[in-house]
Amino acid sequence: MIDQAVSKLAAYALQTGLIQENEYTWAINTILDTLKLDSYTDPGQEWEELELAPILEELLNDAYARGVLAENSVVYRDLFDTELMGRLTPRPALVTNL
Repeated sequence: MIDQAVSKLAAYALQTGLIQENEYTWAINTILDTLKLDSYTDPGQEWEELELAPILEELLNDAYARGVLAENSVVYRDLFDTELMGRLTPRPALVTNL
């Protein structure tokens, strides 16, 4: 199930323009790195109309269950989901120079 959530987050980033199609594999690897996951099996599914909050909730719950997220508090969850999304968003200089 975690593979589906990882796939959904990368698809969300693609659908919303955070990443380009040629960055999809990079996004998967970035998410896996942040979550400290060693393996991934592509669910082979295309996702439509994704909502970010449930995807992040699933990823954060898994991170806490595996000990990647030190505490299951609002502060720790906010910091971790900010780290996840921050790795998928372009640097400010890239956005302001468009």
